[in-house]
Amino acid sequence: MPARPSYTVVLGMGKTGLACVNFLVKKQVPVRVMDNRPAPPGLATLQRTLSQIPYTIGHFDAAQLAQATEIIISPGLSRQEPALALALARSVPIISEIELFARYQNAPVVAITGSNGKSSVTTLLGEMAKQAGWRVQVGGNLGTPALELLCTPAPDIYILELSSFQLESTYSLNPLAAVVLNISQDHQDRYADISEYITAKQRIFQGDGVVVINADEPSVVAMLPPHRKYLSFSLYDNRGDFRYCQYRGELYLARAKKNSPNPFLLKEVTQAQIKKPFISFLSKKIKAFSFRAGKNVRPRKGEVDLLLPTKSMKLQGVMMRANALAALALGDVIGLPTQAMLEAVQAFRGLPHRCAWIANSLSIDWFNDSKGTNVGATIAAIESLEKPGQIILIAGGAAKGMPDFTPLAVVVARHCRACVLIGRDARLIANVLTNLVPVYYAPTLDDAVKQAAVLGNPFDAVLLSPACASFDMFKNYEHRGWVFEEAVKLVTTPIPHCLATGIR
Repeated sequence: MPARPSYTVVLGMGKTGLACVNFLVKKQVPVRVMDNRPAPPGLATLQRTLSQIPYTIGHFDAAQLAQATEIIISPGLSRQEPALALALARSVPIISEIELFARYQNAPVVAITGSNGKSSVTTLLGEMAKQAGWRVQVGGNLGTPALELLCTPAPDIYILELSSFQLESTYSLNPLAAVVLNISQDHQDRYADISEYITAKQRIFQGDGVVVINADEPSVVAMLPPHRKYLSFSLYDNRGDFRYCQYRGELYLARAKKNSPNPFLLKEVTQAQIKKPFISFLSKKIKAFSFRAGKNVRPRKGEVDLLLPTKSMKLQGVMMRANALAALALGDVIGLPTQAMLEAVQAFRGLPHRCAWIANSLSIDWFNDSKGTNVGATIAAIESLEKPGQIILIAGGAAKGMPDFTPLAVVVARHCRACVLIGRDARLIANVLTNLVPVYYAPTLDDAVKQAAVLGNPFDAVLLSPACASFDMFKNYEHRGWVFEEAVKLVTTPIPHCLATGIR
């Protein structure tokens, strides 16, 4: 009987797939590449730089997959691909790029996931480490693939943003510190229900490192593994190792003193609750944040160290404060000096397409949150502007699966004067918001910007935060954000009100 061929198959010819191929070639591992797209984005690069590598495009070869020694699956592909059925039946290992990285990592790892904010926290923690003089490599789902970060000499720390897609097929990663920032409905086109999504996110806590949890999110609290060291963060003043509080009229980021009582005060979450859509917790939580922010809370004497007045941060808003607290907790775990962390928080200007201030035109502030591709992200962006009744929201696009837009209602009613909707699934959002605020439809994003300019008053804010994916109208969320920014540049003179057309 002829010997079984020995080769690894990389599924997907995008940025992650090519990183895997390059890495395996350097390790002298026989490799083949497959992509079911007829013209995958990495094909030209593969043909130019790795012409010796066999590849298949336009379909997946199930027979070759079933004969493989191992399959490395790109995050955009599901393990439920029909072509993988035979390979799974034959117990062919299917792993992620992150699993391959874990086998070769030469320095400790901090792993960061969550529905929203993970890119900002990853970047901010990287800036903290640099401020402290550490040699750091930052990437993963954000920017550079993890395998391309591996270097000699080893850095002091790897800081990785990880998506649920990457975590699905990761088994041996053992982070020094790991965090799930939050959970809201997302990727319902990939997962049968939110419990599957939560299960994928929870894989970040494998290993024996320190767990950092959001004490305000029951869904995240329920993920806490037994008998593990953990730190928590909270936007309430009475819980969390790192927390947000008000003292003598000023808002602060604060840290519980080491000898203070355990500040983690959430009740145990039942399995029945875990199976419910946790987006409902998010809308309730944000309502509570808004209420507490108006109170002059005095921390109990000796309970906390006040770290930084939030007015000294370049980025304001609820979401940024939560991100800063999460990064401070992670930095504390890995031993970063407090002063270096606080200097990084003060200097941090945020990331493109993430609630980024673009311009003041017509006495209106314009914000680009094109990365807000789910309901939770849009809720957080609206709240972060802290302009109740003065926001014109631009939303819409391609809904992921069958999302529930209902939680938008209470936040939009409280903070928005009007909404301008675009994209394939605009009507799904309109069905929730109609009768709460004036709702308008625009055929293009350029038209939406013009309509928002008509509707806005001086000192208002126009926020692009779609709560949907971009692929119905744009290449990706970055493309959508760039189109928005270019359209805003053209808004320099008042536009006749007759251009605005309401949905009826």
